Amino acid sequence: MNISHKNRLLLHCLQAGISGDREDTIRDIISPALNWEEVLASASHHDVAPLLYRSLTNIGKGNGIPQEVMDRLRTAYLDNLARNMYLYAELRRILETLYRKDVQVIFLKGAALAKMVYGDIGLRPMSDVDILVRRGDLSKAVELLFHMGYGLYNDQEAQNRNINVKELINTYNRHVPALSHPRGIQKLDIHWTIPDSPFTIAGLWERAKTIKIDKADVLVLSLEDLLLHLSLHTSVHHKFHDHGLKQLYDIAITIHQYLKEIDWDQLRLRAYEWRTGKYLYLTLRLSREILGAIVPERILSALKPKAFNEKLLMEAKRRILFQNGGKSDQKSSFEDIPHLDKFHPDNNLLKRASFIFKRIFIPPAELASLYSLPASSRHIYLYYFLRFISQLHRNIPRYLPFFLYLLRQRKESPYIHNLDLWLNTQDFNTRL
Repeated sequence: MNISHKNRLLLHCLQAGISGDREDTIRDIISPALNWEEVLASASHHDVAPLLYRSLTNIGKGNGIPQEVMDRLRTAYLDNLARNMYLYAELRRILETLYRKDVQVIFLKGAALAKMVYGDIGLRPMSDVDILVRRGDLSKAVELLFHMGYGLYNDQEAQNRNINVKELINTYNRHVPALSHPRGIQKLDIHWTIPDSPFTIAGLWERAKTIKIDKADVLVLSLEDLLLHLSLHTSVHHKFHDHGLKQLYDIAITIHQYLKEIDWDQLRLRAYEWRTGKYLYLTLRLSREILGAIVPERILSALKPKAFNEKLLMEAKRRILFQNGGKSDQKSSFEDIPHLDKFHPDNNLLKRASFIFKRIFIPPAELASLYSLPASSRHIYLYYFLRFISQLHRNIPRYLPFFLYLLRQRKESPYIHNLDLWLNTQDFNTRL
């Protein structure tokens, strides 16, 4: 896989932030022929400009780096530092409000990483803020945030006092709609379990650890839960698109900073319990091969799925290292097709047929609402035929390439030849 000069520079700068021994290699890459506009664009694409600034600053002046480039990177770092200082000040205000009402909070993702792992909060950009509260505290937490001036992210004009909070929460699974404040956090996501996990995760609160942020005690996930969460966020949520190097760096730097404290056997056991072993395997391996993360070989060997094709690794690398995903060697892409896990070979024909049946023959009340009919209408059952036709019209263009691909791959499992299918199906082959 040929990596461009701009990404080679970016990779070595990120690796320097972990191992600290890449300065000579970085100096060798820098030359008059290097297109700095492309370097800056790539750093912006991966959301790692502050990290690039730190590494280039550490190699010193007089190494062929244009002053204009350093000025722009310095501005990116300072802008991010100022923004994160503002976000943390607002988070402290939120914590104080929630804690007064006995609502506990766990910081997730960037809010935890910037202080706990990166050390310098200016190095880790945060596009939004994620927090975790207990399921039973969701209503209280949302109501308190409404009183603080927060509103629904997609409906800033909504009158929050007219929103039924409990009904709003029951409409969504695992989180509530994002909240926003015009003078606070622009996008605040509140979860009650780990996002993107197949199941509700037990024991998160008992395992959580306390850290200090601006002299305040803040809860964050245990190291093992944190690594599992980051692996799910990178693979299941982003599918190795969108700031791929930043996502991998989160994992690599966490391992570097806490290498002696991570309980690798507990991590493997918890991945088994969460049924997320394959996602953890792929993200750990990518972190090791791309950024040099120190991951024990025995853990990778234990986590490796029984059926794994190296093409999956190559495709994930391509998505991360090449802007816009690069040229894929996969014949089909099924990233946006829903419910692919329902058609996994380990699901028997009866389960697949049951899923299709339930999608078409929804409850009469739901059908009446869908077609704006009175619930007592005598004609409601005729609309099942209309729904059947509409479902065919909507789904045949989406699913036909998928089923043709399954036919072409019938001699082998198609799920180990296509990254989208592999990511969109549960970890059926998780092992201890």
